[in-house]
Amino acid sequence: MADTSLGRRRATGVLISLTLALASCSTGEAPAPPPPATIVFRGGPILTMTDSGTVAALAVRDGTIVAVGTEEQVAPHIGAATRVIELGGRALLPGFVDPHTHLLSDADIPILEAQQLALENGITTLADASVEPELLDDFLAAKDGLAIRVGLYLGRTTYCGDDLGTWYEEHAPRTTFGDRLFVAGVKIFSDGGACRNAAASRPPVDGYDTEPPFFEPAILEQMVRTADTAGYQVLIHAQGDLAIRDAQDAIAGVLGGGPNILRHRIDHNSIVTPDLRPRYGEIGIVPVIFGTFPTCADIPWTPFWMDNGEDWRSLVDANPGLRIAWHGDDPWATPISPLHDLASYVTRADRADDGSLCQPPAWLADNALRVEEALPMLNVNSAYALGLDDVVGSLAPGRVADLVVVTADPLTTAATELFDLGVVATVVDGVIVYCRAGDEGLCG
Repeated sequence: MADTSLGRRRATGVLISLTLALASCSTGEAPAPPPPATIVFRGGPILTMTDSGTVAALAVRDGTIVAVGTEEQVAPHIGAATRVIELGGRALLPGFVDPHTHLLSDADIPILEAQQLALENGITTLADASVEPELLDDFLAAKDGLAIRVGLYLGRTTYCGDDLGTWYEEHAPRTTFGDRLFVAGVKIFSDGGACRNAAASRPPVDGYDTEPPFFEPAILEQMVRTADTAGYQVLIHAQGDLAIRDAQDAIAGVLGGGPNILRHRIDHNSIVTPDLRPRYGEIGIVPVIFGTFPTCADIPWTPFWMDNGEDWRSLVDANPGLRIAWHGDDPWATPISPLHDLASYVTRADRADDGSLCQPPAWLADNALRVEEALPMLNVNSAYALGLDDVVGSLAPGRVADLVVVTADPLTTAATELFDLGVVATVVDGVIVYCRAGDEGLCG
């Protein structure tokens, strides 16, 4: 039987907001002090990823954020039993949200061991982007040991394009299993990359044989429509521009000019030609994109790729205000590190095996994003892509206290030093679940 723990989280946020509103309607008497917080963070920049910007303190009670602001504003929440953590200049951020990964299922280690890799890198919420029936059974067997929130995209197709039918309808949209596991939506592979080659109009690499999309446009649209009608969000894997065009057309056809209420997504978006770039915003599609780029690798990119391949600068510029999300796609796109991917977005450089940085050629350097554009992709925008932005991805009263402490503030760190940022601690529901060796003074 599914429970409604995520729904209870949302209700908690409403109750906190209502309590604050009632407290403001004072009759002139001094308001009663708030119940003491379980834990308070202060002494370092706290990046809320909301209109509040960067604040100085944050209070958590029983796993939920109850106050953010100045140290003076948060001080009333400190009681005798409150644990106060001095950040010492380290930065506190929302826990990273990876809406497309295979880390727990493709890491060649059990699910509950693989999740430790996520926690060590500050990931507190993720989604497995291709779950077939047998893998679903594995997740259900592991659900009681999950420390992180895990969304499941149930496969309409295999990664080679074999149609699995609508077996996913055995599990209603947003069904939750226990406290951490839930059905996020339905996954459709529209072209290769994982199996067979991408559906691109020209080769991205010398000697690469492109292939057609897996499905005729009408069939792909019907797959999306079937899931949409049943209330499922759809995630379409599309690498090449031909597959992306079909995916955009399919979603547009289903929406019929209306809003994308279920937040249907296209993931990877590796080769986006100029005519396709503005269509994400025009249709209302959520694009989910790679972070790291293999700058160190000696790959014979073609001029077609140099003009259109993973050009996130042009994608952002063509879609002002659109929520664009990051994904790690681990363990296939290593390293497993949101902070490394942030540095890659901003510099387009990459770290070699010997620790040195490989600098990008001019065509790649021109694709760089600003850190204030890239950072939301790792938390608040990714939470939006998962339909969890009212629960995780930002720091505000009512949100769950899923947090990550990093060595310095990414927003004020020089671009060349972003690769040196590290995760100090990871917090889930207000409890420290990972602490880097040597930082026991912070976490102890």
